Amino acid sequence: AIFTAVAQEGPEMRLKALAVVSDAPGACPPCGACRQVIFEFGPDATIIFQGPDGLEEIPIARLLPRAFSLG
Repeated sequence: AIFTAVAQEGPEMRLKALAVVSDAPGACPPCGACRQVIFEFGPDATIIFQGPDGLEEIPIARLLPRAFSLG
């Protein structure tokens, strides 16, 4: 979905929030590679996902501390 948005909107597209959805039981945070892509297009984005105790809303910077950046 992120790459489609970038293809349609251009590389300046920025994420504000992103929801991760899965039918798997238990917690479902984004994987490491996805965290990096999310950070690149939304360093201030909020990630919403199913945690062990219900929905969690966490800034991407907290999920990916010390993220790689060219800037």
